[in-house]
Amino acid sequence: MEKETGYLIMARKMAYCYLFLFNSLFLFWFTDYYYNLNDSKYYFYITITAITLLISGVLYALHKLQLKKDNQTTTWKQLIHLSITDKLLFLCLCSYLITTIISSYPSASCYGMIRHTGLIFALFLAGTYAIVSRLYQQQQSILLLFLGSVGVVVIIGMLQFFNIDPLGFFQEVSDYQSNFYLSTMGNINFFSSLICLSLPLTIVLYLYCENTTSKILYSISMILCFIGLMIANSDSGYFGIFTLLLIIAYFALKNIQYLKRYFIVLLYFLGTFKLMGILIYFMQDSCRELHTFSHFIAYRPITWIFLVIVGIAYLLMDVYTSPCEKYFKGIQKVGRGLLLLIVILAIGLFLYYSFIDTKQPLGTFANYLRYNDAWGTGRGLIWNRVLYSYTQLPFLQLLFGHGLDTTRLLLIDTFGETMALYDNAHNEILQYLVTTGIVGLLCYLSTLISSLKRLWIFIKKEPYAFAIAATMLCYFIQAIVNINQPITTPFLFMFLGIGESFIRQEQTQPIKQDVNN
Repeated sequence: MEKETGYLIMARKMAYCYLFLFNSLFLFWFTDYYYNLNDSKYYFYITITAITLLISGVLYALHKLQLKKDNQTTTWKQLIHLSITDKLLFLCLCSYLITTIISSYPSASCYGMIRHTGLIFALFLAGTYAIVSRLYQQQQSILLLFLGSVGVVVIIGMLQFFNIDPLGFFQEVSDYQSNFYLSTMGNINFFSSLICLSLPLTIVLYLYCENTTSKILYSISMILCFIGLMIANSDSGYFGIFTLLLIIAYFALKNIQYLKRYFIVLLYFLGTFKLMGILIYFMQDSCRELHTFSHFIAYRPITWIFLVIVGIAYLLMDVYTSPCEKYFKGIQKVGRGLLLLIVILAIGLFLYYSFIDTKQPLGTFANYLRYNDAWGTGRGLIWNRVLYSYTQLPFLQLLFGHGLDTTRLLLIDTFGETMALYDNAHNEILQYLVTTGIVGLLCYLSTLISSLKRLWIFIKKEPYAFAIAATMLCYFIQAIVNINQPITTPFLFMFLGIGESFIRQEQTQPIKQDVNN
């Protein structure tokens, strides 16, 4: 294990202060309500990141110099120790620099336009990763602070949902616009993105914790997150959480105790939606309406049947634990077979109604099962236009992209001012493809995949690794139908850094991470 110096201790304290501010004040920061929320959070984020990078970076460099001075035989390569994830992220930044240099709009690519997601933002995201990966010590207090702050964000959003506006955000916002904004996160899609970062974390930690206090805390956090998912009325959140629940179910089939916990999670999920649905029904004159899956789960009779089935299954496993353990291999096969069937059925229905039976009326489900311009609340249209625009780029820009955060400019150049309304592909994969090219996209995906792959090694023996991997994976899944922005994207790189920090410490000295206290 690397020797600690006074410089390293001070740098870690600085990083802790940074993470404390990032996981608390940042989530609630605003200067002019919803009118400039993206701008205010962006400048707050880069300010605290710049200060921390400057101070902790100098301290960390002095720490390394001290180590070199104390042991002359140690090479700089050993001292710096770049992992595969570090190197891929560096290549990612290099590709973004090339993208900006060759872009038709280098200034926009450097500073960003509407979303501020230009080269400068990418550098600060890498800065967050660097701070956390080198200086974070797996303090559970930071994760609990994050979950607690998200809980408060949800409570504020829940009050707003019932037309109680404690912070005065909706004083000058029309009734129509108010349906698309929530809490201190702004757009409902950004709000649901935050839920997709917190819910996987609290679910996995709940599955594996043993301490009663921990169970209670994670249960409260989980219920609040399910409420947040419901009131957001955002399909991107459901896409991420539903997929994540299927993945966690696979791991929950490891033994009967994990499976019982997983059924409790499902009971929390369905029970929360049903109870909130009843409350909303009696207060419908003084609250917002539920849409999409929120309405379906809260009010459709079939979900009552699911709730009863899950409850009965849990009771049977709890009463007949010994017989269930005896025949658990059979339960595993049936459970994993059902999971596979659900995945095949979902993909099959989508392909069938999108490319074979394109005329059959599907009602509300047409928005999910039939790909066309209207698919995904208009995402089909923007995806088709963005892909076409990308194919019209010259070869060099096919490789390195049109320029970071320049999607609107490209669409206007290709289709005219009628596309000025769209500034993002509403799909992070497509967004990175068109703005950073195939090279930038591959570097970005490789960075995430390398981290997940390295965490995978520790998943079986360390629940903490599973929790971090699940959080990153859920964010990426919801990002397929969402956008990158300064409000929640920085948290992905924070968790990327936490994962790297965990791997580094695990490789040098086994960590017995306590998820129970």
